[in-house]
Amino acid sequence: MELDYILAYVSLISLLALTVSLISLPSPRSNIDDLLTAVGVVASHPGTRIRVIAYIPRGSNIVFQDRKIIINSMGISNILVDMGLATRNGNVLTLKFRVNNVRLYGGYYVLELSSVPGMVSIVVVDYLKS
Repeated sequence: MELDYILAYVSLISLLALTVSLISLPSPRSNIDDLLTAVGVVASHPGTRIRVIAYIPRGSNIVFQDRKIIINSMGISNILVDMGLATRNGNVLTLKFRVNNVRLYGGYYVLELSSVPGMVSIVVVDYLKS
């Protein structure tokens, strides 16, 4: 009788281990839309300071440079265009305000966004490589 319980227990544990090994967890989605919305809000309200958590997928990057945002290997939305703060040409957003030079590669970022009239400052507070 005890042997039956032991065999059943071992079988269930083996089945559980096999199931867990076959399941692959999905990779997280980038939240580029949230980041661009935050940039737009800060640009529209000088004196604003906010923190944003951004995820950039491995193999992708975002470049903030003077009056441009260049987004590589990711879909790009028209949020800043819809807000009237930028024009879009392919993967480049040309801004109506300036940003400091920051390059974000794949990983998790804590960013602090702040603004004065005509300028948005982006500071990397923390980074975790993905």
